[in-house]
Amino acid sequence: MRLSPAASKLLSLAQSPEAPGRPLLNIETHLWTRAVTRLLRGVANETMFGWYDEPPRDLDPFAPEIDAVVADARYQRLPAIYCRHCGRSGWMALSPEKDPDELEIDPDKIYRASVSRDKRRVRAFIAATVNMTERRPTWPVRLFDSP
Repeated sequence: MRLSPAASKLLSLAQSPEAPGRPLLNIETHLWTRAVTRLLRGVANETMFGWYDEPPRDLDPFAPEIDAVVADARYQRLPAIYCRHCGRSGWMALSPEKDPDELEIDPDKIYRASVSRDKRRVRAFIAATVNMTERRPTWPVRLFDSP
């Protein structure tokens, strides 16, 4: 049975009339979580995510607004990264040795490289805001336009 948060709170506070201090109902809740390893992020201006082991969804124009964060098949999906220092997020890709400007975008190869000797070839791409791109940082940074 599903209850709204307000209804479940009221039921959890309700006490038995025969035994004051005892709950009217015993309520048990479960929180299902999933590890965020193997989380993919859509390469787009909007923030969208998908799971590595799930195929990309087709675009559904009638999907509820809450599903807008699910990356659909229109966008390439790369492993998601998060910077604990600055709080921004982005994507991970693999730079082959033969041509560093050519990027490998196969998530499986990127994940394998990130835990092997090839981790030095894994590149982080942090999403920049418009203000950041206009200021043009003085430190060595390469800016890419979004697709």
